[in-house]
Amino acid sequence: MLNWLNRFLTPPADEDLEKNQMAATLNIILLILLAASVFLMIDDWLTTNGQNLGALVLLGLVSAVSLGLTRRGRLTLPRFVVPLLGLVIVSYIILVNNLGIHDIGMLCYPAVIILAGLLLGKQAPFIFAWLSLGAIALIVYAEVNGLINSQLSFLTDYSDLITIAIILALTAALTQVLMNNLIENAEQARRHEAALLEAHRQLQTYTRQLEQQEQILRQSEAYLRAILNNLPFQVWLKDLEGRFLTVNEPLVRAAGMPSIQTVIGKTDFDLTQKELAEKYRADDQEIIESKSQKTIEELMFDQGQAKWFETYKRPILDEKGQVLGTTGFARDITERKQAEEERETLIKELEAKNAELERFTYTVSHDLKSPLVTIKGFLGWLEKDIAAGNTERMQHDFQHIREATTKMQNLLDDLLELSRIGRLMNPPQTVSVTELAREASQLVAGQIEARRVQVNIAPNLPFVSGDRPRLVEVFQNLIDNAVKFMGDQPAPCVDIGVREDEGEPVFFVRDNGSGIAARYHQRIFGLFERLEQNTEGTGVGLALVKRIVEVHGGRIWVESDGPGQGSTFYFTLPLTF
Repeated sequence: MLNWLNRFLTPPADEDLEKNQMAATLNIILLILLAASVFLMIDDWLTTNGQNLGALVLLGLVSAVSLGLTRRGRLTLPRFVVPLLGLVIVSYIILVNNLGIHDIGMLCYPAVIILAGLLLGKQAPFIFAWLSLGAIALIVYAEVNGLINSQLSFLTDYSDLITIAIILALTAALTQVLMNNLIENAEQARRHEAALLEAHRQLQTYTRQLEQQEQILRQSEAYLRAILNNLPFQVWLKDLEGRFLTVNEPLVRAAGMPSIQTVIGKTDFDLTQKELAEKYRADDQEIIESKSQKTIEELMFDQGQAKWFETYKRPILDEKGQVLGTTGFARDITERKQAEEERETLIKELEAKNAELERFTYTVSHDLKSPLVTIKGFLGWLEKDIAAGNTERMQHDFQHIREATTKMQNLLDDLLELSRIGRLMNPPQTVSVTELAREASQLVAGQIEARRVQVNIAPNLPFVSGDRPRLVEVFQNLIDNAVKFMGDQPAPCVDIGVREDEGEPVFFVRDNGSGIAARYHQRIFGLFERLEQNTEGTGVGLALVKRIVEVHGGRIWVESDGPGQGSTFYFTLPLTF
């Protein structure tokens, strides 16, 4: 039963989104009309002995037929029939029941105009306003000439048509304005959805690229291992005293000896440094005493050059299990050791990038989802308010939808700006930091003047070389943040200057505003991080600043003694870029 009811109430689906929306609207309106006609038929039968039963039956039948056509995807006829039939039936009931223009049923005419706008488009409200005015003129004529005798017919005059015409015209105009706004907002929502899908596609592409890089890294490791496994080994045989009994050419070359014969009979003390020779002898003694094999990685000298070798050693046993000496081989794994270190570095970098991507994806989906939920929610309310004709609530709904779309646009603009840093760079220029600070101050002059903040820029600041527009963004964001979080400071002030730190110039932007608790000193540079959720902005500003400074080879940090003690943002920029 519930499944059947759900299928009955669910509008038909179509690939055309606009057609789907129209079908959903028609589905709701026709269900309401069908239910209303049944209720009114029962009420009419009980109160007037079926005086209006014929019209109400017609309304119910037409609504049922239109509903059937709608559910089959045939929307053209129901879209015209529903508002036209509503106009005819309202006029018929008013005339037949001697109700007159002062009856509450006259409110149905504006409803018909709004309904026509929803179903037939922007021009329909004025057409149905004229049709409604014609029907009302007929009712006025009937009242004035005594064809309708209601309790308030004596108040009816042809001058009432002017007032009614104004009301109908205003209703039509307002409906058209609302329809224009609704269509525009729907288009914006579709554009934003397309942009979000594109961002999702780009994230998927980036993820696939990371996977390909990981695959390449694994292949490189396999190739390296294959190469190392095919290198010639150093092979040797020693007696219990550590004297070489036999060796191979790679070992001879590594020891810098002219021939195999010159190595036989010698010990490690004769071929290498004392410290290494003592270690090799200790390893041999351990193997002799334990009668077990041993694999170690150690530094050895190959032709006077220290290299990493993987060494495998084991005892030589006779038939009775007595140790006769030791044997072993060593292979050069210097390249492998270096590759392992590089691999570990790459893995750590990839893990950091993956973690950053995961945080970025979660935050973006969360922050983008918020305005989408708002838009979706208020579109639902808007449908209800349009159906109810509540114009005041409609304006309220549109305002919230506009605010949500604006928030989403600002967020996407900031994310696009963040993604460009490091990829799109302007040619480096040599520029005075004093000029950068002054230009940035001019860009936020409105905020500075509005809060009466005194900005002091130290003269003769050093010259730096870099992407000038990006460097202006650094100062602009830092100054704007300082002004924004000035708090209730009676004498707000921002100082821009430089100090020397072990010969390195460290620039700073200092304010005497609300300050920052120590636990937030690192967090504020994260994406979408805002210490005060009620403040304006998307939480991307300081992340942009950090990215720009790091791309220029610098670093940035904040110092503050805590809330109410002001803050100082320090950053470094190389004097040559």
